[in-house]
Amino acid sequence: MNAGLPRPIRGGPISLADGGTVTEIILDDNDSVDWALKAFRRKVQRSGILQELRSKRYYVKPSTAKRLKAAAAQRRRLRARRRRR
Repeated sequence: MNAGLPRPIRGGPISLADGGTVTEIILDDNDSVDWALKAFRRKVQRSGILQELRSKRYYVKPSTAKRLKAAAAQRRRLRARRRRR
């Protein structure tokens, strides 16, 4: 195939009736399982499914959620300020 070139990931997220999505990788006959697994993991990581799952693992009180959100915003501001320098 194209040695050294990144492979296009075929198949995008499929929307469900309940508003969720399904991550999909479409394989050809000559595609390896290792490539498919790596592509699937990459798509799941980029879609944020695992991060959402971890955040919903436990109930977070609204006051705590507000505090966490403010702390994340502060970290983003500091990181952006450091990049501008």
